[in-house]
Amino acid sequence: MRWSIVSVAAVLAAVVTSSPAAAESRVVKSGVETPLAWLGIYNTTTCTTMPLPVVNVIEQPKHGTLTVGRANRKIQSNNLCDGREISVMVALYRSRAGFHGADRAVFDVSRERSTLGIHRREDRYTIDIDVK
Repeated sequence: MRWSIVSVAAVLAAVVTSSPAAAESRVVKSGVETPLAWLGIYNTTTCTTMPLPVVNVIEQPKHGTLTVGRANRKIQSNNLCDGREISVMVALYRSRAGFHGADRAVFDVSRERSTLGIHRREDRYTIDIDVK
């Protein structure tokens, strides 16, 4: 079986191909709740969702809030699962009203993948936020 990790940031879905430890950046509107990342794992053969990852906020933004919750998203990854809906975790950012400038959020994502021989994997995401 083949498994893919879905990471969506400002777009609907993409297979993770780069290291999540690297800093990423997002441009958001002031005071508007904006998804920074959609995180989930699915089987690319059966299109079934794997157990949801655990997301732990390490550093709350200084000029806003980061909340984490469950959502459903359609897969867009150019494989047979395109258009199928899966369960994911979403990290949402909202700046304080009227704030403009730089902000930053840091969170860890842990996931169980025992079917692949990996019992636990944790990645740190650092997202620099440009609030317009």
